[in-house]
Amino acid sequence: MIRPNTSWITVGRLALSAFTLVSATGSVFAQATTPQSGKPAQPAAQPAPQVGAGQTPKKDSQTRTSVRVMDDASLPLNAGDVIQIVADNYPMLDTIQTIPGVGKLLLPEVGEIEIAGKTVKQVQDKLQAAIDKNFNNITVHVLLKEMHSRKVSVSGFLLHPGSLDMGTSEYRFLDIIDFAGGLVAPVSRPYPKPGEYRVVLYRQSEVLVLDLEDIVKHPESPKNLVIQPGDRLSFELMPVAIHQIHILGQIPREGAYPIDSFTTVLSLFGMSGYPNTASALSKAYVIRGNDKIPFDLRPLLTGSVDTSVNKFKFADEDIIYIPESKLTFMVWGQVGRQGNFPFPEAGKVSLLEALNVAGQIPAGDYKKVHVIRTVDGKQKDTLVNVDEMVRKGKMADNVPLQPNDIVWIGPKSKKKWFPTFQELFMPISLMNMLGLRPF
Repeated sequence: MIRPNTSWITVGRLALSAFTLVSATGSVFAQATTPQSGKPAQPAAQPAPQVGAGQTPKKDSQTRTSVRVMDDASLPLNAGDVIQIVADNYPMLDTIQTIPGVGKLLLPEVGEIEIAGKTVKQVQDKLQAAIDKNFNNITVHVLLKEMHSRKVSVSGFLLHPGSLDMGTSEYRFLDIIDFAGGLVAPVSRPYPKPGEYRVVLYRQSEVLVLDLEDIVKHPESPKNLVIQPGDRLSFELMPVAIHQIHILGQIPREGAYPIDSFTTVLSLFGMSGYPNTASALSKAYVIRGNDKIPFDLRPLLTGSVDTSVNKFKFADEDIIYIPESKLTFMVWGQVGRQGNFPFPEAGKVSLLEALNVAGQIPAGDYKKVHVIRTVDGKQKDTLVNVDEMVRKGKMADNVPLQPNDIVWIGPKSKKKWFPTFQELFMPISLMNMLGLRPF
């Protein structure tokens, strides 16, 4: 059968074909950037993901990867793809068809034609050859309108798990994470690190375990694989082994505390409370199995945290023990609370600080405060007028105490015939405190 040559109708039909081609290209681009479920479009350049509960990755130009739009002519067609057939001079062949599951189309004047696995150019050539057997002067054009056969499946801790339609675009591993909405985490574990995710890629008969932490750090490396149609990706959180350490001794809250590879002694004290003034910081130690590791904590209280003690790496079931300090000073006499008080290893104790700890009372004679210190086996008594020191600001008289010093405050002098019972036995009691036996 001979058909007439190209007419003005044919010119119009070619123009329509060109318009259809532009529309098809736009549809493919939209398909490449918009999931079929109606999710928001993803930008062409995707940043590496930042792990967090429902968070989308930060736009960091140093970690971006690119989604590349592929050439339609190189892509094999399969079930679900949509093609348009336009025949010059023969409108009966014009059609838009979705490729069925069997991968074949039944066309008028042509019959059944195999399409699955072939490119647009191969389908066009095959269709043209079939037309040429029966007709002259008919040119067939095959256009790709939509591509839905290139899918990847994602599951696990992603905002939008399921089947993702890649359209005609080429995606790399990090792009797929962004396409699926980013990584998420359960409420019980809100801020996992990338290294805590176990990512497995199933590709035909291959099973590949991907290092998410390394890929996030180096998004341009070959480890950021190009995803192929039919790939399946699984994102799961690895179970966290529970490790703990025990803190005992002079600490506000003794007990067991969780640790990880980033735990420091300062972070532990943030949970247990800082050692009290009665602690012997220089004599603290860590028990690890049968080993006793010296653990001098004094540097922590100097204001410097970049010390070897804060860099100490704890192991599971370590025990930190902070013993009680044996260093003391004594405040005796007319004060609110008499007795021995711990002398802190990390600092000094002044006379005023000692009086504040014991508590001053109106009955005390603070014009004659005795600071008694034993030097080379001999008692040295220093008399300090605390009243005058405070009134005139003579802080040079604020004597720094030493361990084992004794601060004694007598009663205010009054004219009376007989001493009180307390005043009578005060010297004897004080001598006993000093280790002297009067009888």
